[in-house]
Amino acid sequence: MLRRFVIIGLFFANLQGYDPSRLDINTKVFTKLLLLDIEPSKARLEGGVVVLYDAAEERFARMVEENIQRIRPEMTVHLSTYESFKPKPALGYFLLGSSVKETVRSVAKSAVDQGVISYAVYPEYLSLGIMLSLRMEQKVYPELNPEAIKQSAIHFQPILFRIAKQYQP
Repeated sequence: MLRRFVIIGLFFANLQGYDPSRLDINTKVFTKLLLLDIEPSKARLEGGVVVLYDAAEERFARMVEENIQRIRPEMTVHLSTYESFKPKPALGYFLLGSSVKETVRSVAKSAVDQGVISYAVYPEYLSLGIMLSLRMEQKVYPELNPEAIKQSAIHFQPILFRIAKQYQP
């Protein structure tokens, strides 16, 4: 009986958040992808990174912030809920989950308009206009949305296009 409760408890605990190791992998990949931007503007460099999250995910947003600071201590990290988000120049937007697809579309459009790299933990957000994500299946590989990248003013090093899978609607 106790075993059943433990299994059910673990199941619901996983529904309440992210696997820390997957979040760590996503953060590492995100910081590496930022380095593939050929010509980031001074305003974007000074803007740092914006981590976007739903209010219930603040704990995970703080984990991402700590991971980025550990990997790139010189980088400024700003936390913002989707509700309080105001577009601004930045190197990148790191998106955690959002329950509202239109919100993700709005952030994706802002990223394209501002020339900011948008990266989502969920590859499904590529269909909403996000530029980059990481697909974790039997193999782990970056996936990109070529249309979103073309619409932005961002120029990535060519190696990204060789190693990443391209999202096709």
